[in-house]
Amino acid sequence: MWVISTTGNHSDGSILDLVLTNHEALMDNVTIRPGGFDSDHIPVTFTICKSSFNRLKNVSRMIYSYRKADFNGLRATLSCIPWDACFSANDVNSSVESVQDLLLAAVNQHVPQTKLRRHSRPPWIDDDVMKLVRKKKSLWKRLKNNSNVDLFSRFKLLRKQTKKLISLKYSRYLKLL
Repeated sequence: MWVISTTGNHSDGSILDLVLTNHEALMDNVTIRPGGFDSDHIPVTFTICKSSFNRLKNVSRMIYSYRKADFNGLRATLSCIPWDACFSANDVNSSVESVQDLLLAAVNQHVPQTKLRRHSRPPWIDDDVMKLVRKKKSLWKRLKNNSNVDLFSRFKLLRKQTKKLISLKYSRYLKLL
């Protein structure tokens, strides 16, 4: 995880911004803009690299498959761990790291990982859009078998609604980027 956390007192004000990301390559042109607006805080600006984003979309991820997990074995392993040895009175960070390492080792031993399937559809095509597309498709099949003026007008209306919803979802998606 890449973190930009800047705090401090400057002659122009304070910087209190935090940017979290899993991939450093997504962030570009991170700059501090003193005097950006009339406030006691200094804004931090950055851009998101679309080329890096497109490369990362095609990367497959491994996730834990808890449906296939051996929870009895996990419980047995976790009950055998000497948890008192993990804790250090002097350093909280090393204690957390020790507990996390032991816990993740036990989980990796008893919970299998599977490759996350990529969606073959764009991110703005969600369940609402797919529901309309399926309705339109079934109506089209009925229209092919039975040429009816009423069915055709319903199909045209549904096709128009589907296009409108896709356009709306796409514009919302672009605004989020």
